[in-house]
Amino acid sequence: MRVGAEKPVYLWLRDGKAELRDAKHLWGKDTHDTTDIIIEELAPEVGKDEAKSISVACIGPAGERLAKIACIINDKNRAAGRGGHGAVWGSKNLKAIAAYGNMKPPVANEEMLEEVAVKSLDLIKKAPVTSQALPKYGTAVLVNIINAHGVFPTRNFRAGVFPEADKISGERIADEIMDWRLAEEEACWGCEIKCARYTRIAKPPFTGEGGGPEYETVWALGADTGTNDLAAVAKANFLCNELGIDTISMGATIATLMELVELGKIPKEKLRGLRVEWDNGEALVELVWRTAYKSGIGEDLAEGATRLAKKYGAPELAMVVRSQELPAYDPRGVQGHGLAYATSNRVGVT
Repeated sequence: MRVGAEKPVYLWLRDGKAELRDAKHLWGKDTHDTTDIIIEELAPEVGKDEAKSISVACIGPAGERLAKIACIINDKNRAAGRGGHGAVWGSKNLKAIAAYGNMKPPVANEEMLEEVAVKSLDLIKKAPVTSQALPKYGTAVLVNIINAHGVFPTRNFRAGVFPEADKISGERIADEIMDWRLAEEEACWGCEIKCARYTRIAKPPFTGEGGGPEYETVWALGADTGTNDLAAVAKANFLCNELGIDTISMGATIATLMELVELGKIPKEKLRGLRVEWDNGEALVELVWRTAYKSGIGEDLAEGATRLAKKYGAPELAMVVRSQELPAYDPRGVQGHGLAYATSNRVGVT
């Protein structure tokens, strides 16, 4: 039973005032279309030129269908990803929150805040990683570094090294699919590092464009599923953003499925003719769609790795802590991460 609005709504916040508005016409739409439609609707109220300053956080079809790995997407390419928050919104019939205004949060000591900001900026400019590597290559610059240290989980954590990591690295993203014209536009507001990427795939079958993929996403949809096809990884990332799915949990759950299939745990009829195996970009992309719409095996994937593995008799194949899928660092090689995984109140995150 849903506890929330009787029908789909979105919350409109403007200069300290809040109003729930009808969202029936938005239900079923992806996060990109939802964002565009809401901004277009609200533009007359704030002015055409100011409408670009409206921020929208929303759920996609995955959240509406209460997929337990659904997330909340804001401004099309950013995600509140872990923990199934998208399903929480879906359970309450809340499609989106749109915000606009010039109100600022109160600061207890503005002089001290400014002093800390200046010191922090100075440290950012002095460090090679934050002043050079991240701005140029994004967070995926970590792929080759982490892989070289043997802590890049591969094929559902079977190994800590992915032999073809360079094919999905930040350097390869910059060379092959980065849209440098939109780099500045994609950067997070107020960020001096500006590591965000805008990427574009022009060659079929994985055409598409959008933000990312970030380091964690490259790992989850790439190395963890054994996939070295950068175009397929990027396409799966685009779909996760549009459909409202956490990329880490999605990749980890697909990796669990691939191992289950390899061990003969999944009935063939559940796959509906899809060839699910390591390093299959086509299957990777298709499984994202099936998860969002709970189609066939997608209904099981939408439950996350823990429930998937348990249902098919191999709970030990789910790489999780307290039922949440682990992120992109192998604790066997970084024991501090292992301790954090085991004790963090955020569960399985770094």
